[in-house]
Amino acid sequence: LDLTIAVGPSNSLSLSASGEVDGTKVPVSGVVWNPHEEKATAMGDFGDDQFVDMICVEPGLLSDMPLLKGGKKASFTQVVTCLSA
Repeated sequence: LDLTIAVGPSNSLSLSASGEVDGTKVPVSGVVWNPHEEKATAMGDFGDDQFVDMICVEPGLLSDMPLLKGGKKASFTQVVTCLSA
């Protein structure tokens, strides 16, 4: 997963993500979400009005998910880079 996110009129971020299941590389999807007003007020580590100017982007497996057997692991790596000075 490789994408660029605009942050205001002159800032942007690069986001890349990769994943492995039991040592085998797997294609990664991106999940984009925002808690919106009701959930933001219920989150203890989140300001009531912070949902207005935020998104969360997380790596995930949304299709063709391989079986994860006991004792095996799945791992995801996500790197966010500020592209603006």
